[in-house]
Amino acid sequence: MGARLRHIAIGSEDPKGMGLFYAEALGLELLVNNDKLSVLTDGVMNIVLVRGELFEPAAVRRPGHVGFHHMGFKVDSRDEVEARLAGLGAEKVLEDEPAEGEPAPEAGFEVKWLSPDGLIFDLSETGWPTAPEPR
Repeated sequence: MGARLRHIAIGSEDPKGMGLFYAEALGLELLVNNDKLSVLTDGVMNIVLVRGELFEPAAVRRPGHVGFHHMGFKVDSRDEVEARLAGLGAEKVLEDEPAEGEPAPEAGFEVKWLSPDGLIFDLSETGWPTAPEPR
């Protein structure tokens, strides 16, 4: 099976307020909502609203950024997909690699990549703690 799109991350100056807005306006379920981060879902896809200075790692941080930041994909085999990405000219964001022995698989670790045209995306084999399996 190919990669499954699971979230779109958007920079916001007011994640909490915008999370409430989208939940009320569109009937999305609000999974996380605070001054730094809001996560909304329709049961399959998530929208992640985050303050731009909090994007990690530093290689993809965009202070003050409002708008599209990155998209996240759940994959069956990170090694297999990463080999294809490297062969196609994508660049791994090395600052995003975990320290030895981290993190636990249930932490939903992801690794960021830059496409040849500079768009940011991440990969995870386990999914994200705030992303329920599709209904």
